[in-house]
Amino acid sequence: MEKHFSPIVLFVYNRPEHTKKTLEALVKNELSEYSDLYIYADGPKDNATDEQIGKIEETRLICKSIKGFKSICILESEKNKGLAQNIITGVTDIVNKYGRVIVLEDDIITAKYFLTYMNRALEKYENYDKAYAISGWYYPIESDKNDAFFLSNFNCWGWATWKSKWSCFKKDATYYKQVFTKQQRYKFNLDGVWDYWSQIEDNYEKIINTWFIFWYASAFLYGGLCLYPSRSLVKNDGCDGTGEHCNVSFFDDYCSDDFEIESFPDECSENIENKEKLKIYLKKINSKFRFRTLLRNFLRKIKLYGIIRIFYMKIKKHLILKH
Repeated sequence: MEKHFSPIVLFVYNRPEHTKKTLEALVKNELSEYSDLYIYADGPKDNATDEQIGKIEETRLICKSIKGFKSICILESEKNKGLAQNIITGVTDIVNKYGRVIVLEDDIITAKYFLTYMNRALEKYENYDKAYAISGWYYPIESDKNDAFFLSNFNCWGWATWKSKWSCFKKDATYYKQVFTKQQRYKFNLDGVWDYWSQIEDNYEKIINTWFIFWYASAFLYGGLCLYPSRSLVKNDGCDGTGEHCNVSFFDDYCSDDFEIESFPDECSENIENKEKLKIYLKKINSKFRFRTLLRNFLRKIKLYGIIRIFYMKIKKHLILKH
């Protein structure tokens, strides 16, 4: 068993039911009682309604009622920072204090051995130059016989990192548009099969304000890799229109509750076999949305994409919440 356990940082806002399920699953983890939990609760926006403020307060009350961790620290913001800034601030604070951190958002349902896997991986790969992150989630595809393996693309549905690696994080869309070559963009997009780069473009045009794509881009420029489990140890429960950015998932989500990672690679190098399987899987998904991709690129070229997308997302979220 590990000599010490990494702190967990959880980000919540105004989704009490999601937060409750996330905390209930987390406390059932094998190592929860040995873990320090930090909860960053974002505050209301300037134009928040009474109903929205009520949801924020309800979420905070749920956080205050939870037990089962070594310690719990709740940091409540009086004003709204926004998801991106809240996560950047929280991760930076905790990873600078402890040297490593496990990160969750309010809609991530963890399996029983999630914390066990995270702590073992953080301990094993701390001094590996290319190991930049640990992911608890993996795509619903069959991998090779290894319990865990490295890939070059990143995921943020339950993840972890170290202070030395997070220090390279840079949130600057203009910078990445300047330094990324055409070939690097192709590799960044997993050899052209998944359009991660469009998120850099959307942030540059101020259509969205996200953080994860910049973490991936930061690590990519340093040749960083992410460790994945062969079967997912988390499930995203928030792709229902209630979140700030993640409204619909392209993937069939699942969580292997009784799966414990026992085998970790000694070498930190990309698993080419699993990368090729992932590319085949993503190509199939991409083919279903090819028209949408072409339309997006056309609208971006004629400078209408941002206006239409913002309007579409507002209408869609309104309809989902209404029903």
